[in-house]
Amino acid sequence: MEVYEPLLLSGQPPKVSFEYRIVDRKSGEKKLDVGVDDTGKAVQPGSPVMPVALKLPVGTLTPGAYRVEIRALESAGNIAPTRTADFQVE
Repeated sequence: MEVYEPLLLSGQPPKVSFEYRIVDRKSGEKKLDVGVDDTGKAVQPGSPVMPVALKLPVGTLTPGAYRVEIRALESAGNIAPTRTADFQVE
């Protein structure tokens, strides 16, 4: 995914983090809720875009239909809208 944060170009760039959760699409039960604060390595000087790769721990899930919900947050108080993607574990 990519996180767009125009304040990364400012003199005092904010600290960017993100959180993701995995939800069972059928029951709505939350299976995983993770916050990631260590995104400093993804910051590219002179760019407002942070490429971020993460590996979802699907090996811990039973077969079924799931949704991952991801949102970025930053220390200046801004919160990005939640983005979602559906996936299937077989």
